[in-house]
Amino acid sequence: MTKRMTRREFLLMSGMAMAAASLPLAGLRRVAAQTPTSFKQAPMLDELVKAGTLPPVEARLPKVPAVVVPTNEVGKYGGTIRAFMLNQTDNPAIGNFLNYGLLHVPRDLEQFVSNLPLNGWDSYLTEAYEWNADATQLTIKLRDGLKWSDGAPFTSEDVMFRWYDMLMDKEFIPTPPASLFINGEAIVLEAPDALTLVFKFPAPFANFPFVWLRESHFTLYPKHYLMQWHPRYTKTATYQDLQEKSSIAALQPGIPSLTPWVIKTSDTTGILMERNPYFGVVDTEGNQLPYADYYHAPFVGTQQNGVLKAIAGEVDVVERNIQLFDQLPTLKENEARGDYKLLFWRGTAFTAGTLINFNYNLKDPENPELFDLLRNKDFRVALSVALDRADINDTLYYGLGRPTSYGLSSKSPYWDEEMSTITQTNAEYDLARAESLLDGLGLTKNADGIRQFPSGKPVSIILDVASEITMHLKVAEMVVRSWQALGINVTLNASSRSLVFERIGNRSFHAFIWGIDANEIPLVRYDFEVMSPMYSEASIYTDGVVPPEGQQALWDLRSQIYAEVDPDKSRALHKEVAKYRVDWMFNIHLLGDLPVLIVRHNRMGNIPDEGISLQNVIYEKPEQFYIKS
Repeated sequence: MTKRMTRREFLLMSGMAMAAASLPLAGLRRVAAQTPTSFKQAPMLDELVKAGTLPPVEARLPKVPAVVVPTNEVGKYGGTIRAFMLNQTDNPAIGNFLNYGLLHVPRDLEQFVSNLPLNGWDSYLTEAYEWNADATQLTIKLRDGLKWSDGAPFTSEDVMFRWYDMLMDKEFIPTPPASLFINGEAIVLEAPDALTLVFKFPAPFANFPFVWLRESHFTLYPKHYLMQWHPRYTKTATYQDLQEKSSIAALQPGIPSLTPWVIKTSDTTGILMERNPYFGVVDTEGNQLPYADYYHAPFVGTQQNGVLKAIAGEVDVVERNIQLFDQLPTLKENEARGDYKLLFWRGTAFTAGTLINFNYNLKDPENPELFDLLRNKDFRVALSVALDRADINDTLYYGLGRPTSYGLSSKSPYWDEEMSTITQTNAEYDLARAESLLDGLGLTKNADGIRQFPSGKPVSIILDVASEITMHLKVAEMVVRSWQALGINVTLNASSRSLVFERIGNRSFHAFIWGIDANEIPLVRYDFEVMSPMYSEASIYTDGVVPPEGQQALWDLRSQIYAEVDPDKSRALHKEVAKYRVDWMFNIHLLGDLPVLIVRHNRMGNIPDEGISLQNVIYEKPEQFYIKS
């Protein structure tokens, strides 16, 4: 049997490489760049331009294209970026390279937060934006000449189509997203001209860009293409047609997009993307991006197979499915063999598996006592303090994390000295306290040491976990042992991610393991993890069921953040959310400050040693990654 490497051995072997995860991103702040006056294109497009089947690059770009300052140097064109996906349900693995919204979170997070709530955004695919003073109106100016990947103009009509003909069309979506309404009144979107969007809010909504403009809600749904499957525009079309054509639009060949690459092929073996010849972004020397011609992600089945692929030197860059902390020594030892470098970026990937979520509207009429128990604060606190976070950290993560009850990063602009204390509330391992809390709930132990309800029925919990996400499964196994030590009859239900989400959707689950991301800027995941209990929005409370005690007050705090326009008051509200979360323990956070693991092949350029992954790699602008040789 191979001896497991100790934390000290790993730290020495790695040359303290993970120290990068705790360092500020000194010297890497990108500065604003002037728009070049001449432009160049990838050589693979030259023949198409010569043949007249593709317009010259100047005609394909916006009048004022967005400019990316490369991380290290101006790259060179050509080649295929090699990655991997697990299977056909692992869409976010490639979506991470396509999740481009109208506005971007800039790389300088401190400066970004200092300008929030109303300013600080990188306009990127748009030309400009402007709020009114009380955050009840947001005006967006689109880039003149920005085009879809098939050459059709991107205009305000595309956003209007997505807003009114899809999101607000009750025949297509019977219950439109709650975030399109404020206090029951719909947000109004107007388009005064082809390049202007005006969002009008019934009440202040400073958080709107986080909700609807940061991601690809409007950059993957071209009106001129999708209207042929929309019954309002095509009599023979059906809403089922529209659903099939627009579902996960970015991953369907043929659908135009605004992203750096578009899907060329998608089959049972994987996905191949090729450059978007109309991508409206250039580097500082006027080279139209992306640099790489193709991006290829074959299906590998398991995360372990992905590690083997990296060791074989067949992976250029990967983040999502490489968060295997148990494989750290293997990944580090094989850097030379695989011709790659293992990097440690700021942020925490959800695949690290440091979050436990509960069901507050259990659909199980045979189990009313468990329904009430899951909604009980003392029960959740007992489960939290029964977990030895330090042991989990050392056993599974080589001590790289920080035991915590609230996963906000200590490098976050929202962190201060007081947060060090706040985030330890209900995080300290205290089995005696856990036992006392359960005793106080009347959950006595039977002759076998199993706790039981007053009815005599054993306290039984099913903990769901996605079996294909390795760290989730390993964390779940340790959690089960800890809770069983309390006398709770815990069953680990390891199944596919799709089955886990099926149980979440029908509210039959009890608890499940997931992960924390966006822990530097909580509003990046405004309805998940750090800001709010996951999958516990108002919409789940049906049939007369009300939210558990304390949750409405948390929602009220979050609503205040959404509306607040003063930066200092917004920061103060973020802290109040943290205090409230650790007190009520609506879900259980285990560790903070875990780095994001990145495998970068040595042939790749402009992938920084010290990067940021709030949720994925797009914050480092993958369109400027390039193949050096």
